[in-house]
Amino acid sequence: MFHHYRRRLFGCLLGVLWMYAPGVMAQDLANLLKPFESTDSLARINAKVALKQHLENSPETARPALIQTLITSLSSQTDLVKNGVASTLDSLDFFWTATHQDEVEKILYDLYQAETEATLKNLLDRALMRAKGLYRDAVFDYSNDKVSPTVEAKFQRVYKNYPKSKYAPAAHFFLGEYYLRAYAVLTRRNRPPLPVLADFVQKSNQAFQDLLGQIGSVYTLAIDHALDAHYFRALNFVLLNQVKNAIAELKLIEEDKSGEEKIYVGHFFYSIIWGGPQSNAVPNADPHLVEARDLVDKFFDGKKLAAYTRKYLENNQSLDFQKVENLRKFAEYLQSYKE
Repeated sequence: MFHHYRRRLFGCLLGVLWMYAPGVMAQDLANLLKPFESTDSLARINAKVALKQHLENSPETARPALIQTLITSLSSQTDLVKNGVASTLDSLDFFWTATHQDEVEKILYDLYQAETEATLKNLLDRALMRAKGLYRDAVFDYSNDKVSPTVEAKFQRVYKNYPKSKYAPAAHFFLGEYYLRAYAVLTRRNRPPLPVLADFVQKSNQAFQDLLGQIGSVYTLAIDHALDAHYFRALNFVLLNQVKNAIAELKLIEEDKSGEEKIYVGHFFYSIIWGGPQSNAVPNADPHLVEARDLVDKFFDGKKLAAYTRKYLENNQSLDFQKVENLRKFAEYLQSYKE
């Protein structure tokens, strides 16, 4: 235990030394950035490796000041340096923070918006979204079944603060997905109070509807997740046993003329019907095996998938889809879809 506290004390002291040696820090970073100017691509690759190692091996207490200095210097740097720094930030094995987080996020966002060269623009956006509390951090929580208001806040912060980022519509869409995943996770945990499906579905549908309302005005990129939002609103309406509303959403996809063609399906129903106390479909099942059974992870032709889904619903409008056996049959039908 003594050695543990001694290591922690040493790390804290080292962090303090870094914080109070800005001249040394700036010089170190200047030396690390200089090779990015090289016309030799191998030298630039090595520079990225060196900068990445420098940031990852620095004490955690020192990293925010380092990254603050690094990002605030970008406005006066050449495109080669901007490219190298943005690429490095995107590749870090941690979600970066800075001494003045909002300030440096704004610097990156402003650089991203002003940039016209496609590769650098993309890298600046990716670097920004690697910040703690933004898109990559939110997706990490989502993928690891974290259920908390902080997860919602991270997704919301992306599209509210940085609406022109290419990740803004994705964050908006995944917020809608998050509510369904949160329901599945809380149901599996089986701890009181048990979640109410309708509450989570309504939150999900509202997120999708808000996303659709931003398309064309705020979200103007080619990939805006419109078809995805319509499709999962349709599935949500099925969960609420509102089949006519589901069919109407699917028809919107079939009639779409935006040019967006694909719908991504990770899970059709996030294991809601395969396991957990409300279905007993797989009693005492390992959650990871339950999740795997429902895993799709594919892109589908949006109009064909919508037509396939609509056909089943139109032929089974009298079914009560709040009964597990009916919902399970519908899910099995969807799982069997092939292109």
